[in-house]
Amino acid sequence: VYFEDPYDSRRGEGYTFSIPEDFKNAIAENPSAKLKISVKLSAKYSSDHNYPVTLKLMDMEGAESELLGEQTQHLYSKYNDYKFDFEVDAHCLKKGKFYLFWNNKGVGYWVCMYVKDLTYTLSFEK
Repeated sequence: VYFEDPYDSRRGEGYTFSIPEDFKNAIAENPSAKLKISVKLSAKYSSDHNYPVTLKLMDMEGAESELLGEQTQHLYSKYNDYKFDFEVDAHCLKKGKFYLFWNNKGVGYWVCMYVKDLTYTLSFEK
């Protein structure tokens, strides 16, 4: 998944991803199903690179969503890629979807972020 349009991430940005039907069926049939999600974010522009970026993984978008994971990384330099990895119990996904939300926090800076790459895999314990 690649998003061309960068934005001012101080306000935050999020996307909802629906998993394929065959993933949903495999999850329903396997109590040990784990979902691994890897996300690369890239800083397109930055006037100050000392503020953190937080990425949240939720089971769905909206007020009723449950936080499944959260990670924070600092923007060490502009134009770098920042990789976030999550592993969650696949049965925690409501409606077969997951939602990623990220933002920057701070004053007096401007950072423009976008998703460079996103992969997810389903695994089962033996």
